[in-house]
Amino acid sequence: MLSRLQDFLTRHRRKFVVTGVLVGGTIYAARYAQRKLVEYQERQAREFFERSRRMHHFESTERTCNQVILGMGEEMCQAVLHECSTDELLEQLRQNPTNKLELWEQMKIVSFTRLATFVYASSMLVIALRVQLNLLGGYIYRDIMTEQRQITDELKQQYLSLIRHFITHDGIRDLARFIRSQVVEVLKSMPLTRQLTLADTEQIFWSLQMAINGDTRHDPNSKMNVQRDA
Repeated sequence: MLSRLQDFLTRHRRKFVVTGVLVGGTIYAARYAQRKLVEYQERQAREFFERSRRMHHFESTERTCNQVILGMGEEMCQAVLHECSTDELLEQLRQNPTNKLELWEQMKIVSFTRLATFVYASSMLVIALRVQLNLLGGYIYRDIMTEQRQITDELKQQYLSLIRHFITHDGIRDLARFIRSQVVEVLKSMPLTRQLTLADTEQIFWSLQMAINGDTRHDPNSKMNVQRDA
C-alpha cells in the first residue's frame, strides 16, 4: 500500500508542486492585498482627518476674521467721521452767516470726501485683515502640525497692530486729506444748484477714482454734460 502511495505521489508530483505553488501564492497574494487594503484605508482616513482639520482651522480663521473686521470696522467709521466731521459747518450754517454759500461749498466737499474715504478705508481694512489673519492662521496651523510654537501671542498682537496703527494714528487722516484734495479738483466746476442723477453720481466717483489712481489725462466727468444734453 505504501508503495502504491509512493508511486502515486511520484507520478503526480508535478501536479502537487504546481498546486502547492498556486495555493501558497494565492494565500500570499490575499494577505498582501489585505495588508495593502488596510494601509490604503488608514491613509484615506488620515487624509480625511487632515482635510477635516484644515477645513475646521480655515473656518475658524474666517469666523475670527469676520469678528475682527466688524470690531475694527466700527472703530474705522468713527475715525472717518471724526476726520470728515460736518458738525462745525452745520453749527455755522444754523447761525445764518453771510458766507453761507462758501460754507455749503465746503459741506459738499466734506460730504463727498467722507463717502469716498469710507469706501477706500473699508476696502483697505478688509483686504489687509484677511491677508494678515489668513497668514497668521497658516503659521499657527503649521505650528500645530509640527508641534512647535514659533507664533507667540505677542507676535500676533504686533502683527495685528499694523492695521490698528492705520486706524488710530495718521493713516485715516492722511487718506482723508489726500482724497479731499482730489475731491476738490473733481467737483470744483460743479455748482451747488445742480441736481445730480444716479448716473451723474457714478460719473463723479469714477472721476474721483481716476484722480486717486493718478490718471488725470482723461476726465470721465465731462461725459455728464453730454448725457444731460442728450
